[in-house]
Amino acid sequence: MCFVINLSEDGMMYRSERKYEIGRRVLLTFTLPDTETIIKTDATIVHARAVNNSEFCGVQFKNLALAERKYLRDFINSLIEQQSAQ
Repeated sequence: MCFVINLSEDGMMYRSERKYEIGRRVLLTFTLPDTETIIKTDATIVHARAVNNSEFCGVQFKNLALAERKYLRDFINSLIEQQSAQ
């Protein structure tokens, strides 16, 4: 299990207890917060940095389905709108 730090349509950064090599392909499955939307995609590790007992990984999504990309875009846009309204 990982903790997502940053999310975009093209990738994300997450914190993990497991170390990953840059260039490694991984299969990701995650749920968008406060939704039942499940995103499944291949990704490539493009950044990895160890801090204390955690590994911070940046991934670039690969082969993300158009529907899942739209879910991500809508989710991100709703967060931006919520922050703008505050």
